[in-house]
Amino acid sequence: YLLLGQRPEENGEFRAAVPGSYVFSEAFDSTFAKRMRAARLAAERAKRLAEAGKDVVLLVDSLSAYVQAAEKQSGDRESGLLAGKKLFALARKISAGGSLTVIATYPDAECGTAPAKDEFESAANAVFCFSRKTAAEGIIPAFDFSRSFTKRSEQYSQEYDKEFVRRLRSAAEETGTAGVLSLIEKNEE
Repeated sequence: YLLLGQRPEENGEFRAAVPGSYVFSEAFDSTFAKRMRAARLAAERAKRLAEAGKDVVLLVDSLSAYVQAAEKQSGDRESGLLAGKKLFALARKISAGGSLTVIATYPDAECGTAPAKDEFESAANAVFCFSRKTAAEGIIPAFDFSRSFTKRSEQYSQEYDKEFVRRLRSAAEETGTAGVLSLIEKNEE
């Protein structure tokens, strides 16, 4: 885990949730230099584990805090965005080794705090959006199926799966996540 700009107690919560995990963190009141140092340490640790044959998932919360720290360090907005893209570029499958997957949180554009959303969507293989409305309905996880996607998903699907996905998206646009879950339940019967 790479936790940047979070509450200090979250470090312990993450360690308890996944025993044996590595947690690199800098709280919301830490300096930008300390945040960048934690990010470098987490990235290097993840790369070394993957090179040693392990399958590694680097969870970053939050990408916006990382970009902000990189931006403040360099004094340049473009450098901050490039640093964020480079973080995604760590993801790889190493021949005769392990793999490294990067998953990062980024605030939704609806919150008014995600000006670089398109920049990161272009670097990501998949985007999962969540919905406050769905969460308020008690549906967990509160995915917004109409806004979530996987790039080149057609390469991974059979023809009958493509039709089902098309129906799910259509249901999501018409009735939201509740409609999607209803369609899935009907399909399982």
